[in-house]
Amino acid sequence: KMTTDLTAAHQAEFQAVILAGGQGNRMYPLVGQTPKPLLSVAHRPLLEYQLRLLESAGFDYCIVCTTTMMFGQVSKYINEIYKPRQGKIHIHIETFMPHLGTAEVLCAIREKISRDFFVISGDVITDVYIQYLADIHRSREAAATIMLHERPEQKERDGGKGGKKKKTKL
Repeated sequence: KMTTDLTAAHQAEFQAVILAGGQGNRMYPLVGQTPKPLLSVAHRPLLEYQLRLLESAGFDYCIVCTTTMMFGQVSKYINEIYKPRQGKIHIHIETFMPHLGTAEVLCAIREKISRDFFVISGDVITDVYIQYLADIHRSREAAATIMLHERPEQKERDGGKGGKKKKTKL
């Protein structure tokens, strides 16, 4: 496991973790030599969308989790392109073997997480208002707050009903 610490952690209310290790197998040939978190959408890498989202929400520190295979390109992008251009957020990069899942990665960095935290998928573009999610989390004294989005193909399989499953209140 390799670690690159770009700064000491700050003590904000929430921490942020970006999971930027997806291989993008279903996106071949787009991913070829480019890691999925660095694929360009509207002239910006996917990873930049998450970093900008966190900065706009007031975060000044995050942990980016990527694979050992992607480390070189992700680190180069963060240090040589993103940070010098506009990056105000301090970034700590953790690397893992590609076969690890989300829970295993979070477990591996558990000692770096000292308070409530956001986990953001490295291949999502969203304009969600993170402060609103934080308010909901705080007001309900929640152990976990999860924002999900139903995939369009799921609706098609359910005949447009949106999956009428029993909901459990946590």
